[in-house]
Amino acid sequence: MPTWIASSFCASVLLLAACAVQGGAQVGGAAAEGSYQSFIVKYRAGTEPSRDTATARQRLAATAPEGLALAWERRLGVQADVFTTDRALDAEGAEALMQLFRDDPDVEYIEPDSMMGIDPITRPQDLRREPG
Repeated sequence: MPTWIASSFCASVLLLAACAVQGGAQVGGAAAEGSYQSFIVKYRAGTEPSRDTATARQRLAATAPEGLALAWERRLGVQADVFTTDRALDAEGAEALMQLFRDDPDVEYIEPDSMMGIDPITRPQDLRREPG
């Protein structure tokens, strides 16, 4: 077997192993400047909140910091839950809220609910035009 194939295979295995042993929840999409009022949280497979939306709602209420109400909205096809806050949070408040969820061992990940898209590819010049 060529050494580059073996090296690539070993690197892939090490990367997967590192991901597998990573402890705690992933906090996706660190909050940038702006306001945040909607979040997505996914509970680990096999946990009670992942099986039952009523339990997920109770967990939201229990996780909410004092003075902030969280409202469960819906369960997504990927078995993650969308919830909203009763008021918009700045980046610091959103990060603090996500950290509370990260501390819950049943949480797989949490991230702000935001529109995702692909930006158009930009080129220094239009390659279809003839120079001139």
